[in-house]
Amino acid sequence: MEYKDLGEHIAALTGWLVENVRKKYLKGSIEHGDKLWRKPIIPEIIGEILDLSVYGFAIHEQLNEIKELAREGFEAHSDPTTPAEVYQTRCLLKIWNILEFGNKEGVKETGR
Repeated sequence: MEYKDLGEHIAALTGWLVENVRKKYLKGSIEHGDKLWRKPIIPEIIGEILDLSVYGFAIHEQLNEIKELAREGFEAHSDPTTPAEVYQTRCLLKIWNILEFGNKEGVKETGR
């Protein structure tokens, strides 16, 4: 995404943030009850911080895998028996799968 200036980027960010915080807050109030401001928050925030670090690590690994696939697709030389276009398409599919499902196989993981 390109923005003409800092103000346009801030407007997009704050609009996205307000809408998504509103949705998440309402969903949380349905799941956990309302009056968040009257509940003990410290125990909850520690778990949320830990979750965030796990998500951050996972996305870091996924982005590294995407970069590697993009490099392979660009160079298209890993398999000399496969035409470059076919190999590049396979790399693009794996990249799409990582972005959509979190893994290059395109498997929707559920449960534990």
